[in-house]
Amino acid sequence: MSNLVVKNLPDALRGKAELPSALATLDVAVRGLGLVLHDAPHADVLMLAQRLAVSAYDARCLALAQTLGQRVVTEDLPLGRKAPHLTQSLADALAA
Repeated sequence: MSNLVVKNLPDALRGKAELPSALATLDVAVRGLGLVLHDAPHADVLMLAQRLAVSAYDARCLALAQTLGQRVVTEDLPLGRKAPHLTQSLADALAA
């Protein structure tokens, strides 16, 4: 969700105190739609990123999949080779 805030916030507000407020407002709006948000602890993400030699972005997706008992659907072949237990191709997901 923080990516949405950073990408859509006017340049004048970036890096300002309004960022946490904007994130909180977005969180309330998303939850108001009945969506359930999940997060992965930063420490878990960093450890996974280091262990698998992947980006923190990829590690966050993998950590969340691990927490939820799911696999990330990806066509990123290097990521699939590094984390085959946590990833699957789109073709495999559709065939399941």
